[in-house]
Amino acid sequence: MRSFLQLFLVLVCGLALGAWAAWYSVQRNHGFGALNIGVWTAWPSAGDVNSDPYTRAKVAAEGEVPLGAAEGLAFHATQDEQGAPLRRECQYDISGQTPLARLWTLTAHSLEGEVLFRDNNTAASIVSRNLSRRPDGSISMQIGKTVAHSNWINLDGNGPYQIVIRLYDSQLGRASDVSETTMPTVRLLSC
Repeated sequence: MRSFLQLFLVLVCGLALGAWAAWYSVQRNHGFGALNIGVWTAWPSAGDVNSDPYTRAKVAAEGEVPLGAAEGLAFHATQDEQGAPLRRECQYDISGQTPLARLWTLTAHSLEGEVLFRDNNTAASIVSRNLSRRPDGSISMQIGKTVAHSNWINLDGNGPYQIVIRLYDSQLGRASDVSETTMPTVRLLSC
């Protein structure tokens, strides 16, 4: 009887540990199939029918409709260059080069993936076509509550959030070598 109870306890612990590991892998997936460039993370195979099971489970858990490989790629940033979580009450500078794409959007989302809206019910976002660029083609914008002189995304509220940049009609997701690809930096200005 005692060995049966020990076997049952080992099975229950194994199942619980396995279920926790599967949940954690899906919720915190930054390894399997991920493409990391600086603070930005993307899953190039998320919209592919042949993607790995962890990426498919992540997409299903988030309820997001990913861009297909021929459509583009979405990069997510949840922290600044110093590794601190992004906070709505802080002001950030997003600057540098973006990968080549026909069009891109930059949007603020909650950590659960919901688009953040301003007080006037417009999305906290910017489109590449509506952006003033530097002479060298790089971008410079601010995101936060303080009005910026040029490109600015107004954020309301407090708490953590993430920035999502979607590159439409970009070769980056199909490229085999992304070692020379650069993404904009996300630098804390004030809090």
